[in-house]
Amino acid sequence: MLKTIELEWDAVENAGSYEVKLVAEIGQAPMQFTTQEAKLIQQVPVGNYTLQVRARSADGSDFSPWSEPMPFAVLVKELLPLHPEDQSIVDSDGVKKATVEFRWSPVEKVKVYTLIVWSEDKKDTPYVFSTKVPIKKIDVPPAQTYYWQVKFESADDVAYQQQPKTFSFTLLGKQLVKPEINGKLPPQPKELTWRASPEAKEYTAKLYYHYLDEKDWTLVREEKLSATVWETQKLKAGAYKLEVIAKAPRHIASEPAIHEFYIKPTQEELGRALATIGLDR
Repeated sequence: MLKTIELEWDAVENAGSYEVKLVAEIGQAPMQFTTQEAKLIQQVPVGNYTLQVRARSADGSDFSPWSEPMPFAVLVKELLPLHPEDQSIVDSDGVKKATVEFRWSPVEKVKVYTLIVWSEDKKDTPYVFSTKVPIKKIDVPPAQTYYWQVKFESADDVAYQQQPKTFSFTLLGKQLVKPEINGKLPPQPKELTWRASPEAKEYTAKLYYHYLDEKDWTLVREEKLSATVWETQKLKAGAYKLEVIAKAPRHIASEPAIHEFYIKPTQEELGRALATIGLDR
C-alpha cells in the first residue's frame, strides 16, 4: 500500500537543490529523490524509514554532508466517524442553534486535528476548528443537511497528504405545529379546510369512513397537498374521520390533527333505503 507523505526541512542558503534519501527498515532498496525546494511530496510504501537530506550548490559542483538519519514511520491512518454517524438523522430541541458533538476514531501519533463542517446551503462558508483530541462540540442551526471532514497533522515530522473522506448528517428542525381543522361543515361539504401550520411545506391528508352501524375505520382517500384546502367529491352518508399532518424538509412532522364528522342521508336516500327494506308501506 502506498501513502503520500510531505517532508520539510530548513532551507540552506544558496542551495540549488536537495537530495533526499529514504532507507526502509526491511525489504526495500534505498530510495533517492531530488527536489528544488526544501520539501518533498512523494508516494512511498507503508513502513518504517530513516531520512537523510543533503544540499547541492547552485552550480551543482558541491554537496553538503548528509544529515543525521532521522527515523519515521509511514502508517495507514484511517479515520472513521463515530458521531454523528454517516448519513444519519439527528433530532434537535427546536432552538435556533443546536449543539452537535462530533467524534471520530483516534489516529496514532497525531499532533492536531482540523474539523471542517459545512451546510448544504452554505458550502462556501464552512466552520473550521482545530483540536488535539478526537472530539469537538459546535453550535449549528437546525433544519439543515451538514457535511464534515477531519484532517490531521502527524506528531512526527511527516505530514500525510490526505484526501479526507466526507461524512454527512441531517439535523432536524423543531416539530411542526399541528394544523387546526375547520370543524364547521355544511351538510354536504365541497371542501375540507384547516389552518396553516407555520413553516409547513405540504400536508398529508387522509379521509377514513365507516357506516353508521359500524366502528372500524377504512381509509378511502389520501393525498399530499401544498394548500390548506382539500376538495371533496360527494360524500355518501356515514361517519368520517379527517387526519392532517404538516410536513417540511428537515423538520419533524406535526402530530396528526383529527376531526370526525357525519354525513346524514338525504330524504331521498332515506326513502330509498326504507323502500329497500319494505318500511315505506
